[in-house]
Amino acid sequence: MLDKLAFIQIAKHYCKHRTGGDAYAFGDQVPTFGIQWAEDALRAVKAGLPATRLPDEGDTISATECSKMMDFNSYTDIDYNGKAKLCLDLGKPLPESFYGKADLLYDGGTIEHIPNIYQAICNAAMLVKKGGVLIVAVPAHDFGHTYYNLDPLLFRDFYGLNGFDMIECLFWHQKPKLNRVLKTCLYPI
Repeated sequence: MLDKLAFIQIAKHYCKHRTGGDAYAFGDQVPTFGIQWAEDALRAVKAGLPATRLPDEGDTISATECSKMMDFNSYTDIDYNGKAKLCLDLGKPLPESFYGKADLLYDGGTIEHIPNIYQAICNAAMLVKKGGVLIVAVPAHDFGHTYYNLDPLLFRDFYGLNGFDMIECLFWHQKPKLNRVLKTCLYPI
């Protein structure tokens, strides 16, 4: 799921670094907002204004359209469910042809569903190119929905040992459905 807060974090990175390049996502990401909200949020972020309280109006938008708004050259989602552009099992090593391909990799809640989570986080580290950014948004408490409930220390330590620097770690409370605490961590190399 590509939610509003994740979109804002990606937009902040885009506005600060203007990298463009190739965007990837683990899981078939479906935005939870409309095109008008995305356009307004991007304008707000560029102006240094808060974007979280904007009204959500307009037709739905795809993750590909979101990436085009931020001038990424391409958008590729990876999942084993048959809905993503690339059908790959993230619990197995990625083909070497994918190493260092992603300027941006977004995981909006996929790795905690993969039984071989170690391989999944290794794949993320291999996919992001030097100077790229990895954004991870996973539930901290989601019993009965995922295999793993992950602590931010996992991301800090694993990716830190693999040459990443954590630039931000956010916790927020998501009110709909079950009360969940989610975390998003951004890691440029």
